[in-house]
Amino acid sequence: MKLNLNKNIFDYIVFLKLFDGILGVLAGLTVYFVKKESVLKFVYWLFQHELTEDPNDFFINKFFSWLNILSLSTQNFIAIYLFINGLLKIFLMSMLLKNKPWAYPVTGYLMVFMVGYQIFRIFHSHSLVLVGLTILDIIIIYLIFDKYNKFLDGREGIS
Repeated sequence: MKLNLNKNIFDYIVFLKLFDGILGVLAGLTVYFVKKESVLKFVYWLFQHELTEDPNDFFINKFFSWLNILSLSTQNFIAIYLFINGLLKIFLMSMLLKNKPWAYPVTGYLMVFMVGYQIFRIFHSHSLVLVGLTILDIIIIYLIFDKYNKFLDGREGIS
């Protein structure tokens, strides 16, 4: 029995992106329905021990400052973005798991677009987490197009 490492990695990553989509939908709903004041109270409760030790903690105070200036329209935008992005991931990853041929190029090109946006955000936020996620997305894009090209060449079946 030959073990196809690319297929196994591909399937695991698609499942991870599917789970990410589910989390995105849940996060979008949470951001939309939970009031900012409740989030502030929860975050304060979460970090109150840290704040008693160091009331001038840069990161926690920066986060509180960001939450305080978050407008309702920005909160709604974030919620809708997370929700739609999550639904799109759930749908596309489900189609990839079902080996729908049209889902490979659609997902690949949408991910290329999203990686372009992520790179733009990296230059503004300098987020190492976003760098890591972008690298993971580039690997996924490679695996998607690799599998699709093998299908087009007749080397691998996609139903």
